[in-house]
Amino acid sequence: MATTVYQTYILRQQQHAAVWPRLQLSHGYWIQPDTAHYNLFLQNNGVGPAIIQKVYMIHNEDSSFSSTAEIARAIARQRNLPDTLVYSDYGDVVEDMVIPQQTQQGLLTLEDRRYVAPWVEEVREGGVQIVIQYQSLYGETWEVAYPGSHHRKIN
Repeated sequence: MATTVYQTYILRQQQHAAVWPRLQLSHGYWIQPDTAHYNLFLQNNGVGPAIIQKVYMIHNEDSSFSSTAEIARAIARQRNLPDTLVYSDYGDVVEDMVIPQQTQQGLLTLEDRRYVAPWVEEVREGGVQIVIQYQSLYGETWEVAYPGSHHRKIN
């Protein structure tokens, strides 16, 4: 009997592991005297899909933002820059969205030095934070945060 219970436990663990998602927020950028480029990505490096539960886009402790593009426009306004030319591309992450395994989604692309440098400065100083809570198909919940791509299991 004990062997059957243990085998059932092991089988269940294997089933859960077969669909574990693993979200990561990462960026890449370069800044030169005349040009600059910044990309922020959300990647699912896991073996299963990630189901988005909650998304927090925070700038200077204000969590009313719904996208990275809104934060980029707010930073531009703070610097007295035109907020209509801030980003060249952005992607939304919303509740109940499914991020398939082994995929990458762009969250923000900046291609103008006037906007890249202030964004990077805000990130370094802790003025920009993104927190995403997500679940596996079995309802296990994790949280990933940017910057730093901190990752932790919630339940």
